Amino acid sequence: QFARMLPRILDHLETRSLKRFSNGPQRSEMWASSCAMYRLLLSTSQGTYKRGRWWIEYGQCLERLKRPNQSIHLYEWALKDPFLGSGERFLIQSKLRRLCVP
Repeated sequence: QFARMLPRILDHLETRSLKRFSNGPQRSEMWASSCAMYRLLLSTSQGTYKRGRWWIEYGQCLERLKRPNQSIHLYEWALKDPFLGSGERFLIQSKLRRLCVP
């Protein structure tokens, strides 16, 4: 039941957190906690239609934390997810191309 409620909680926290945290250190803490929540969501929820969005937002959190190598690895892992939609797959592939260009 917790896994079913977690996406709703995450959406609520994410929108409130973006408005509250304005300076650098607090914002990086928020991105780090968001990464942990997305990691938890992806590890507990199988076969849900939101998995593509979670992969993309998890990668964006890593990019905001200045961790491009980890986000590249994450996007490559996301492309192996069988529940990824075609639009999300295309977006992840374009993000990979952008990140891999020197």
